Amino acid sequence: MQFCAAWWDMLLEFILLVAAVFIGLGVERNRRPKLILSKGPSTDAPRNKRDSRSRSRWLHVAVSNQRMPSCLGWALARDPAQRCKAIVRFWRNDGTPLFPDDDNPQVSKPMLARWSGLEIPQPVDPLTKRFDFSALSLGLRQDIGGGEDAVFNVAVATEVNGKVICYGWTYDGPYWYGVEKQPDEWIIPEGTHLVQALVTTGGMEFPKQFQLTYEGSVESLDLEEL
Repeated sequence: MQFCAAWWDMLLEFILLVAAVFIGLGVERNRRPKLILSKGPSTDAPRNKRDSRSRSRWLHVAVSNQRMPSCLGWALARDPAQRCKAIVRFWRNDGTPLFPDDDNPQVSKPMLARWSGLEIPQPVDPLTKRFDFSALSLGLRQDIGGGEDAVFNVAVATEVNGKVICYGWTYDGPYWYGVEKQPDEWIIPEGTHLVQALVTTGGMEFPKQFQLTYEGSVESLDLEEL
């Protein structure tokens, strides 16, 4: 009888140990970043008298690092999503890439988006308006704490010298903004296009699809969730 009692005690301790391990793993898994992507607010810039720009509109995607469930939030905080990178791909309605990849034309070229709110580098030479490209790359990464939000840019439509140009807003967008000749690889034609947004952090990926509409005017530029 004593042997049976000792065996049951050992079995019970083992079960409790396994249960504690699984509970710990479950809690840690729930603490991992959980990013929710949604349509962000559009930003309109009025006429700028200092340069050739007349009006502009930016489209954004909002990213939220969801809070912990209420049953755990009182004691545990969501882990921060560190060094988040935002990647955007554009597709036509027929399923073909709007910007084909250089190596595989059937694949959409990834556009590295710029996080909004980060400091925009100033020209290193006020006369030539040249930028320090190493500073531009700072817009590639963003930390998002638990329960906090961040926004990254998708596209901008701007009127330059009476001509409206719409293009993807890349991490080096500040270099091209207000320039009449934009880099051809990201100019968005008129029409309705599919936008695939992806945020990566710590080996995890969080995707979301949107629909972008542009009809040739600054006011027509819009983004909707799918």
